[in-house]
Amino acid sequence: MKSYFDVAIFFFWTIIEFINIYLIAGEFLYLEKKKPTIRHIFFNVFVFWVLWCVFVVATIKDNRILIGLLYVPLLWKSLIIVSLFYKIKRKIVFIVFFFVTISSTLASNIGLLLKTIGYHKFASNSFAMELLASTFFLIVFLSLLLIKKKFNMNVIFSSLGYIDYVLFIVITYSISMIEIGMFRSVKYSNAARTVAVIAYISVALLIFRSIVTLVRKSHLEDINQLLEKQMKQTTEYYNELVEKEKDTRKFRHDIRNLLIGLYSLIRENENDKALGYIDELQEMTSHGSSKYNSGNFIADAILTAKSHRSEKDAIKIELNGLMPSDKIADSDIVIILSNLLDNAIEACEKLEGTKTIVINSVLKKNIWVLLITNPSEKVNIKNSNSIKTSKAEKDIHGFGLSNINRVAKKYNGDFSLEYNEGIFQSKVQLMLQ
Repeated sequence: MKSYFDVAIFFFWTIIEFINIYLIAGEFLYLEKKKPTIRHIFFNVFVFWVLWCVFVVATIKDNRILIGLLYVPLLWKSLIIVSLFYKIKRKIVFIVFFFVTISSTLASNIGLLLKTIGYHKFASNSFAMELLASTFFLIVFLSLLLIKKKFNMNVIFSSLGYIDYVLFIVITYSISMIEIGMFRSVKYSNAARTVAVIAYISVALLIFRSIVTLVRKSHLEDINQLLEKQMKQTTEYYNELVEKEKDTRKFRHDIRNLLIGLYSLIRENENDKALGYIDELQEMTSHGSSKYNSGNFIADAILTAKSHRSEKDAIKIELNGLMPSDKIADSDIVIILSNLLDNAIEACEKLEGTKTIVINSVLKKNIWVLLITNPSEKVNIKNSNSIKTSKAEKDIHGFGLSNINRVAKKYNGDFSLEYNEGIFQSKVQLMLQ
């Protein structure tokens, strides 16, 4: 009867652990969903079914050796099924193993605590302890979802390297084994066992603080990189303006001389030469005119710089409308326009053929609406103004979008993103006072 009870507990543990891994993958790490093939479904379900059946038989027959051999493969049981719904990368495997290790060590400590207060028989059932630990994490995850204060686990875990995971797993598992050994041995007093529990809790807190420290360091590095990038871009834009000013001065000087010469030719009735001068004047005017005329010098410089960058990849940038020349800081223009264009250009670079980025700017009284559309691969959008991503590298785009959102709030406006049938749209609306 006890064996069947263990199988039932293992069944419920499997269900709850699967829900936990599914929530981690979809709600916290924002993994990209996929449509599994029939072969993939058959293979994964078959592997899961074989592991389950062998474990059930081993449990019913009380084969401790076989149960021990299956214990490690069974740690991955939920990942086998979750991989049918999400694209699983190598680092995700480490993250799942890290979570399973934490859950398992929590189960061990729950068992030790229950034994301390007298529940020896129940605490001796390791599957029951695993069920309690998984239930605890399920309650935590559901609570985070209900109060809508989800930790950005994608940023946290992408900040950790493989060595970090290995070290944390080894330390956690080793301390847990030492702790369990002390509780099972009669050589140690209750005081020593209490110290072991305190040591384990301290190590767990130290690991948590180490993760937080690594995340903060990573965020600061990302912010510094973003600031350096924007400073470099701003410098380039102002250099563009300086060059335009030089060209304008040169044009004014040349046009003055041409007008003097043209006046003289007309007075001398040298009409053919005068027409030649006029053609030269038209050529200079055409050469000196700006490619973009948005009404804002900074915006023109940004558009020109981005256009030069994108031309080599067969990307065109079209501008319709005017942009504000006052009531908005130059730095805010740089943040909005440069980040949105960078994202649009990067999306177009992933596609073949000629691509067009269309910028529509509507300026009416104190309201400015900027709408940028571009062709793009499929993009998962969350909360209408940020992008779900599973990129292993640091999410510079995330900081750029958050800066745009900050600027929108500064001007009592709104920032939104939308994807529909291969077209990505960014919309910024500001109230200019």
